[in-house]
Amino acid sequence: AVRKAQAGMMLAGSCLPWFAYMAYLSGLIPYGLEPGSVALSFSAPFFAYGFFKYRLFELAPLARDAVFEQMRDAVLVVDEDGRLADLNQSAAALPGLSKAQAIRGVPLEEALQRASGLLAAYKGEASSLAVPLVVNGALRRFDLTVSGLVDKRGGRRGEAIMIADATERAALAEKLTEMANTDDLTGISSRRHFFEQARIELARATRYRRPIGMAILDLDRFKEINDRYGHLAGDQALKLCAMLARGCLRSCDVLGRIGGDEFALLFPECDDESARTAALKVGRRVSEGVFTAGDIKVSLSASVGWAGSPGPEHPAMDELMALADKRLYESKADAHGAVEQAAAGGS
Repeated sequence: AVRKAQAGMMLAGSCLPWFAYMAYLSGLIPYGLEPGSVALSFSAPFFAYGFFKYRLFELAPLARDAVFEQMRDAVLVVDEDGRLADLNQSAAALPGLSKAQAIRGVPLEEALQRASGLLAAYKGEASSLAVPLVVNGALRRFDLTVSGLVDKRGGRRGEAIMIADATERAALAEKLTEMANTDDLTGISSRRHFFEQARIELARATRYRRPIGMAILDLDRFKEINDRYGHLAGDQALKLCAMLARGCLRSCDVLGRIGGDEFALLFPECDDESARTAALKVGRRVSEGVFTAGDIKVSLSASVGWAGSPGPEHPAMDELMALADKRLYESKADAHGAVEQAAAGGS
C-alpha cells in the first residue's frame, strides 16, 4: 500500500506538465504563456509529498543498514581495480581495516596488511578455510569466500569477499579429529591413526632410502587379569602399559593401540637389528610395571615381536606386520616353554 501510494504521487507529479502542454496545444492556454514552469511548480508538491511522506530517500540506507551493516559475517567490496570500495561493521572490527580505507579506496593488499592470512587466502596462496587471525588479542579462525559482482550487461565490476568466523566450527572439527585419532582409554594413537602415520613414515623412508622398523607388543595373561581382578584392573594394566612404553620412545617414534591388549610401535631410522633392540627395551620396561588391584599387587608381563628393513626398498606394511607378528608368537612360545621347564625342574 505504501509503494502504491508513493507511485501514485510520482505519477501525478509527472503527468501535470504533460497535461499542461496538451492544454496549451489545444488552445486552452493563451498563446505566449509558457505552461512548463507553472506546471512544474504544481508538480513539486506531489514529488515532495512522495519523497518525504513515504521516506523514499531513507529506504535504501535503512535497508543497507539492516542487511549489510548488521551482518554477523564481515564483508569487503572490492572494485575492478582491486581497491576497497566498501565494508560493513563486522569487517571494520578486523585488524587493520576501517571505513576510512573504503572512503579513500585503498588497494586491498594495503588494507589487509595486518591480516596477511586473509590476503594469502584471497590470492589462492593458502587455504581459504579456517584462516587464523588474532582479533582483540584472541586467536580466531575464519572462512573466506569470494563472489564476483556483475552488472546488468554481464560485465565484472568487482568482488564481494565474505569472511565468516569459523572458530567454533574449527575447534569442533579439531576435537572430533583428536577423538578419532586417539585411543580414549590409553591416550595414545588409535588403530586407524597409527596405520595412517605408519604408511606416511614408510613412504618417507622409501622416498629418502632410509631404514625403518616396527614392533608389536602384547600383554601376557591379560585375560587372567580381567577374570581375576575385574575389568577396571584390566583398564589399569592397559593404561600403565601405554605409559611405560611411551616413556621408552624417541620423539619420532609412534605408539598405537591396535587391539584389546595389543600395541604397535614404529621406529623410523631403524633396521631389523635396531628395531629388535628398541622393541626388547620396551618389552622389558613394560614387564617391570606393577599396579594395585584392591590390596593386591599385580605385575605386568609383555611379549614383543619386531621387523625392520634397511632400505633402500622396503616391504609393504602388511609384510612387516606379518614378520613382527610371527616373532611375537615365537616369543610367547619361548616364554611359555621356559615356564613349563622351570616348573618341571622344581617338581
